[in-house]
Amino acid sequence: MSAPPAPRAAVVKRRITLAVLTLVNSTNFWQRNLLYALASVWPPNCLDTCEGATFVPICSSCGAASLGSESEDTCRACQECRIEEESEFYSLRDAACMSDAQYGLLASVSFTIMFAASGLVAGHLTDRLDARKLHAGAVLVWSLSSFVKVVSPNFKLLVCMRLIMGVAQGFNAPCSYPVIAYHFSMAERATANGTYSMGTYFGSALSTLSLIFAMWVGWRMTTTAAVVVGIFAAALLYLTVDRPPQRYGATDGSETMVKAIGNAVRYVRRTSRLAVLYGSTSLRMTATVSLWTYLPSYYARAFPRNEVAFSLIYASATLVCGALSSSVGGAIADRWAKTHSGAHGFLPAVGALLSIGPTAAMFYVPSFSASVCCLLVVILLSECWLGPCMGLLIKDVPPHMTGTQVALLLVCNQLLASLGPWAISLADDGSADIRRPILSVVVTCCLCSGVAFVGLGFMHGEETVAQQRPTYVVDDDHRSVTLLPGRDLINTETAALLANKTDPPDK
Repeated sequence: MSAPPAPRAAVVKRRITLAVLTLVNSTNFWQRNLLYALASVWPPNCLDTCEGATFVPICSSCGAASLGSESEDTCRACQECRIEEESEFYSLRDAACMSDAQYGLLASVSFTIMFAASGLVAGHLTDRLDARKLHAGAVLVWSLSSFVKVVSPNFKLLVCMRLIMGVAQGFNAPCSYPVIAYHFSMAERATANGTYSMGTYFGSALSTLSLIFAMWVGWRMTTTAAVVVGIFAAALLYLTVDRPPQRYGATDGSETMVKAIGNAVRYVRRTSRLAVLYGSTSLRMTATVSLWTYLPSYYARAFPRNEVAFSLIYASATLVCGALSSSVGGAIADRWAKTHSGAHGFLPAVGALLSIGPTAAMFYVPSFSASVCCLLVVILLSECWLGPCMGLLIKDVPPHMTGTQVALLLVCNQLLASLGPWAISLADDGSADIRRPILSVVVTCCLCSGVAFVGLGFMHGEETVAQQRPTYVVDDDHRSVTLLPGRDLINTETAALLANKTDPPDK
């Protein structure tokens, strides 16, 4: 028997909540990925001069970069043009005197270290404190950390601010996904998660468009605009999004952070399909992060005359194809799951494996137009995985552990994903041949994650229809309830959150 429809006010409320969380997620990725665009800007009058030139900061000498004589002449001509055109106004890399190795460090490890460390703390706190206040405060902190570099751009300060941003952005997903799980049932959760994930592509599109903004108004004004939007999103979040009730579950809320994380890790270790989910999503995230980090640099080197066109096309592709892949992928997975319980694993597998061919073509077709057409196909096929996978995570963990598990999953994803850009940076010689290490990393990760997703689909496909629906057997004293065959006993607070989506009953 289906549940009665929710009151109209409740439907409107949860839609507003999802919209605000999606906006916050957009600012998250806009400011996180803004570095990649601002580091790829050439002064508009130097696009022809710098075509095919190896990038060396204007504070360094082309002779010190161990280039061949012809490459050194091209590099020197490019540097002279950038100095004449005051490249510090347009390019963050020239303003901060940032080498390729320093950029690789800043784009990967410096962010991921603190993101990973804070994510676990954030997950624990989100399960126990007011998620709304934590979330709004985190948005404010990461926005202000972006603004500091406008005042004094130097590499050491950029590293410090990147670390602070990593700490603050570690709170975003652990604060968001439990709220979505509270407002949306399992049957529509992949769709809701996919809609929320559209913020990833909105933010990435804005960061790509920021390259054009920087060529027009400079990188400082572009950064300031992103910060203003972030502060607005923080205020909107605090004023409109209600926190879900606390999710102590089988504990009384006094569990220490170390114990909570330890319990979450043990839970993953004894749940084989959770372990596969962690591995497959980490590999898939590595492919995505590697492309986001180095695609602007590749196109700036391979097709410098088309830099503006690439920014517009990439932003549009990320916005339209990425959002379409995320939202429609979640909806397809929810519909498919009505006939096959493994659908939330199979759909990401299809996307990952089918994207390999267009990815290879994107880097090796000779023309710019053909390359970006392949890029559109890659984004459309490959970005359908996050909504269904987050739905599987929420499905397999108890509510009192939701925030910690979301944080733990994203920490694993980011730790492994940071290795992709780092490995690419080791093979980066400053030329368009960077496509080789990018392709190697992306294809390997897509292939391995696709195989793992297939296995995950079969593991979930072993469920019967009855096992997909939570059933509860409450004791006579109303103090405990059994959730699904084989699960541990949990108290009525957890049952209320899962079954009724309302505040826990009084004991």
